[in-house]
Amino acid sequence: MDVVARRVGVSARTVPFALSTFAVLAGIVGVSAVVRFLLALSHPTPLFFADEYIYSTLAHELATSGAPTIRGEAASFPALLEPILTAPFWLFGDAGVALRLTQALNALVMSLAAVPVFLLARRLGLARSFALAAAVVAVLVPDLFYVAYILAEPIAYPLVLGAVYVGVRALDRPSVWNQAGFMALAGLATFARIQFIVLPVAFVFAALIARTGLRRLKLTFGLFALAAIPVAAKGVGYYSGIADFKVDAGALLHWFAVDSMLLAYAAGWLVVPGALVVLARPRPGVERAFAALTVCFAAGLFLEAVLFATNADRAPGGRFQERYLFTLIPLLLLAFGLSLGRGGRVRGAVALIAAVLVAVSARFPLAGWVDDHGRQDSPLLMGVYRLSEGVGYSTASLLVAAAVAVLAGLAVVVAYRPGFALPAVASMGVLLALVGYGAWSLDSRYAQRARETYFPADARWIDNADVGDVTLVNTAGSRRELPLEQMFWNRSIDQLARLRGADGPDKFAAPRIVIRRDGALLVDGRPLRRALLLNEYGVTAELRGAVSVGDNGLFELWRPVGLPRLRFLAGGRFYDGWLANSGFVRVWGPAGTLRLRLALPEQAPTSRVVFRWPGRTRGVVIEPGTSRVVEFAARPGPWTLRWKGPLNYLPDGRPVSVRADELSLTG
Repeated sequence: MDVVARRVGVSARTVPFALSTFAVLAGIVGVSAVVRFLLALSHPTPLFFADEYIYSTLAHELATSGAPTIRGEAASFPALLEPILTAPFWLFGDAGVALRLTQALNALVMSLAAVPVFLLARRLGLARSFALAAAVVAVLVPDLFYVAYILAEPIAYPLVLGAVYVGVRALDRPSVWNQAGFMALAGLATFARIQFIVLPVAFVFAALIARTGLRRLKLTFGLFALAAIPVAAKGVGYYSGIADFKVDAGALLHWFAVDSMLLAYAAGWLVVPGALVVLARPRPGVERAFAALTVCFAAGLFLEAVLFATNADRAPGGRFQERYLFTLIPLLLLAFGLSLGRGGRVRGAVALIAAVLVAVSARFPLAGWVDDHGRQDSPLLMGVYRLSEGVGYSTASLLVAAAVAVLAGLAVVVAYRPGFALPAVASMGVLLALVGYGAWSLDSRYAQRARETYFPADARWIDNADVGDVTLVNTAGSRRELPLEQMFWNRSIDQLARLRGADGPDKFAAPRIVIRRDGALLVDGRPLRRALLLNEYGVTAELRGAVSVGDNGLFELWRPVGLPRLRFLAGGRFYDGWLANSGFVRVWGPAGTLRLRLALPEQAPTSRVVFRWPGRTRGVVIEPGTSRVVEFAARPGPWTLRWKGPLNYLPDGRPVSVRADELSLTG
């Protein structure tokens, strides 16, 4: 009876503790999810193309046709978990509703990362208070701003951390359930984002390092072999281009160093010295299993990141692939937690590494990496750029350097006085929150600007025009995101075709258009007889056999009233009237008079434009602050007028000569 009573007493004492832990953890997840969703509401349109278009279109097609296709073509896209989860949102028939519901799902799922981080911390023997602090930091990572995007990162984040947690359990105690759980979570993470295929590979190498005993992992290896069969048979589909990546040892080493340094910044700097010590010399048992899996997983992610950065055709000039690496941040924090309380040489090693990191940060200021291209995949660099906007480049560099020095100093203090660990982690959390706020602020501004630029009135203006299925005609010189943005919001656009000189905005179906001598547009030898959406970013066009039913300043929608045929096409005339430094006007059909009214703003230099057409040449001089009308007799087409002018640049980088405020063809 006494034994039973003692057991009941123990149970009664532990239940309130468990409930309070659960309540705190649920509170962390709930508050994070609500705050992240509210922040995402300031992000009214996709920005990250072509990825967001691909994921959203796959979800839409799964919901409406049941097949993973993009513009009628089988996608061969292996990362389908996100589209499967979000497909029901597209049943509402409204891209805006689907976007908001996706953001809500992302906010909840990404915030759930706090759970595996807490569980892993406890598995490693870290105190409950530190485990809860680590859970908070996991949802303060600046990369949670991906909640606002239709990407795989929000879905993959908790799955990856969950796989690491169960993987550590499997390496320490390789039971059937632990092994099956790891393979399930690693498989789901890979199904969400194919780059995490490195997880099971890392587990194999970690088993060797942790001395788990390969015979005890027969189930894992068997499941791994089964999973490898379809990959070997079908390849990686959309990502098959990685086989063409070039390997440059010097460039790989350079980007490994750069990514390591920037990851140290992204992780809050404080945790890095202690984490490196533990990962290099872990204690036997569960700590060794954790260190082995973390190091092997990190090695796989770094290999992917540096390969991507060193291939100029995929990433011109290279950039920090924080999207690949941010899942390591909570793991570094846990490794830091394991370093607390160790004395002797560990303290000296932490002090030495902290000093080296400070020297590196002084030699390579973080603010030097925040150019437009470099910060594209990095919320860290976006946050620093936002700081430099507010206080200036030099002051921002000084503030970042000061923060690094303080955090490095705190790392040394904590090594000698572990009691300061939680306040130090709290300071790191505040820093991550500030960086995340800066990234959110910049992203919010960009998204609002994109919404106002691309859709000044109605984002679904094409669907609402009710002209049936639409072919988007992409034209030369257009920015990639323009057609993708229109296709995201307007699902009546089910075909994309390209005029000569235009590229496809992604890897999927975009057949070339051939223009017949009468101006008809042919795709695969057949005339286009459906509604047409012309991309007029860098061209101006007019059709016969079709009626214009609307435009948004960058695109014009035409409804057929017969066979649509081009009347004229001006290549090199931008949407705002500026002429590129060279271009043409091609006319089809009967003769007429081509009229241009050329002008220059008052601050522009005097410019001379030379026009050439069959057998003739004419030079026209335009003075600043004036306009001039020029006319040309166009013969029955096809007939072409070409121009060449001085080369100047607008603030947005467009090469221009003079303005053509009017361009018309009469007769």
